[in-house]
Amino acid sequence: MAAKWIVLTIIIVLLTFSILLPFNVASKTVPMTVVTIKVTENSAIGELQSIMTILIDRIHAISPQSRVEGKIHEGRITLIVKGMEVNKTALLDELVTRRGRIYIEFQGNVIATNSDILKVSNPVIENLNGKWTWKLPFRISDEAAQRFANAVKGKTGYPVDIFVDPPENCLIVMAPELYRTISSSNFDAMIPGSISFSERIRRAFNVTVIPYFRENESSIKALAERSKRVVLIGTTGDLEKKLRMTGITVVSFNVSEQNPTHPISRTLGLLGSYSLGKGMTTGQPVMDMMIASLSSTREEALKESTLLYAILSSKPLPAQLKVISIEHTTTTSSFSSTLKAPNSKKICGTGSLMLLSVFLLLVLCRICCGR
Repeated sequence: MAAKWIVLTIIIVLLTFSILLPFNVASKTVPMTVVTIKVTENSAIGELQSIMTILIDRIHAISPQSRVEGKIHEGRITLIVKGMEVNKTALLDELVTRRGRIYIEFQGNVIATNSDILKVSNPVIENLNGKWTWKLPFRISDEAAQRFANAVKGKTGYPVDIFVDPPENCLIVMAPELYRTISSSNFDAMIPGSISFSERIRRAFNVTVIPYFRENESSIKALAERSKRVVLIGTTGDLEKKLRMTGITVVSFNVSEQNPTHPISRTLGLLGSYSLGKGMTTGQPVMDMMIASLSSTREEALKESTLLYAILSSKPLPAQLKVISIEHTTTTSSFSSTLKAPNSKKICGTGSLMLLSVFLLLVLCRICCGR
């Protein structure tokens, strides 16, 4: 008789779990973003795999809880990103298209690059006297720190430039007022022995910068034909059209009256020109460094610092990428939750099911002992 009660109790427990457990699995809607990417250069499958890994690392750097799936098909990369915060999906375009090549340059010589960066710390955002500032601390290797110390020894007040994805091997034509700006104290230290900003980038990246005047268009064309690539900043007239007609690659940037220096920094990939303090020029290596900048709003500061954090935390992309499309949608994800009835009142969860099972077993024991 006791055996019958045992069998009956086991059946009751199994039925209880089979009926109630499905209610304990709920469906949650999560955001999903699908990014389709094209590599602008012919790349082997191995390089595409490497590119996909770098992009996934960047996404996890800014959104650790996101789940990312990558696919490669016909030379294109598709990233399926689930669970990323909506405000961070706005960074995906730049996260993909920025190659992320970092250069620390002094007096026209590149002192450190991505391979010299050991660690990047979380950005710090502050409001100082009504102005939003952000800082991104990072650490460089012993070798890079020693090279830097040797280069800047005794050069207090000299500028150190930090670039991300600067143009290389090209001609930059600027509006006259912008050309005067890069020759001012905003970019130059005005210290005897310190070379000009335009000369620094010429030596470091083979970039020639000249002012635009309608009278010198013929000389501009001659220089452009030798460089094959021209960047126009704030120029007027039909110079762009004339250069394109000759088959020269031209990139053009307009100038905002509110922030005329922004196109210069954006075009050159200049994160900042920092004046060396005495503590940096003693000849002793310093491994801990920092990138700092001003932003007009907290949102802008958060965007810029977060994007740079992701780029510095990963390897640079071996090829230039282009975003074909970014599609935002939602998907469902099953997860264990507290059991709820149709009227949304809490009934029981997994723990309650276990207690119910224990209760039934106690009833069985009582019946068996009573027998």
